[in-house]
Amino acid sequence: MSTQRFYVCSCFYSRNIFLHKYDMHVVFNNEKQLWKDYGMYLNQRGCKTEGDRKDVIITIETELKRRRGLGDESIKRTDLIREKYQPIHPHVFKLQEKFFATNFLEIVSYCKQLKANKDELLKRLESQIGETYELVRTYLRICILIGS
Repeated sequence: MSTQRFYVCSCFYSRNIFLHKYDMHVVFNNEKQLWKDYGMYLNQRGCKTEGDRKDVIITIETELKRRRGLGDESIKRTDLIREKYQPIHPHVFKLQEKFFATNFLEIVSYCKQLKANKDELLKRLESQIGETYELVRTYLRICILIGS
């Protein structure tokens, strides 16, 4: 198994727990808090008996157990895919220069030169990139300015 870790906010284990039978979401820190905060609403929606209350707790505990296991399950699936997956078109998974537009490669080549500067780069971008890439050009300007 992989040595990956699964990170998640601690609120994932207490917030937004859906009780389908009662059509409501709850926050669950402990039973006392649950019944204090949601007891009246659950009662209004049909949670009236001790058995109903036990079922709510079981539902919440089941959901929390499922959530706690998501990280391990995700890692297991990732490892299984990594181990078993056979691409139908392996050549697609190897990045090749021919996949890139010529003007993009020219810009990359220019940026690798020691004499490259931001003004010339912006000129090249303006001459080679049309309106479709206006957002990219603006983003690059911001990155260059921040890097200055």
